[in-house]
Amino acid sequence: MARQEPQRAGAGRTVLNWLLVYGGWAAISVLAVVAAFAVRRTLVMAYTTLGGDRWAL
Repeated sequence: MARQEPQRAGAGRTVLNWLLVYGGWAAISVLAVVAAFAVRRTLVMAYTTLGGDRWAL
């Protein structure tokens, strides 16, 4: 079996770690934005159901 060069193995591991860390943060950010819009939509629906003007918000 051929051994990998240490630099290439290290570089690959660094790229993988970078993707895991920043990919994870990107996923969390997207989920936070989606959750914020879902909460806002729910609040607007509740407000309009109670007779409020949704465009006044």
